[in-house]
Amino acid sequence: MKKILAGVLILAVCLISAPVFADWPFPDNIWTPLDQYNAAVSGGDDAAILTTGESLLPIVEGMPDSQERTNLLGTVYEKLARTTENLGLFDKAVDYNEKYIPYGEKLGWTDGVTFAQRKITG
Repeated sequence: MKKILAGVLILAVCLISAPVFADWPFPDNIWTPLDQYNAAVSGGDDAAILTTGESLLPIVEGMPDSQERTNLLGTVYEKLARTTENLGLFDKAVDYNEKYIPYGEKLGWTDGVTFAQRKITG
């Protein structure tokens, strides 16, 4: 009886969670670059943040529009803007700030948007 009950419970959980996974917005190929990017950010390695962040962007930009995509792009663009500035890549910093602004506005990150706008206009 316990085996039958456990089987029914597992089946119920699978059926209930199936719609959640069907709507999952992230493609399978995102996980390795995302893990590398997060490790670079955690380690504070600006050069690695730049390379891993730039490798992550085409994957995220190719995703269908969703709140998760907006959050991820806003976060990565903001980090890349600050990182490129730290590295002395000021033209890239301006580009990343410009790309960040629409996502920051959509997310209501007014302080970040103001900061990015000031960095662009000097």
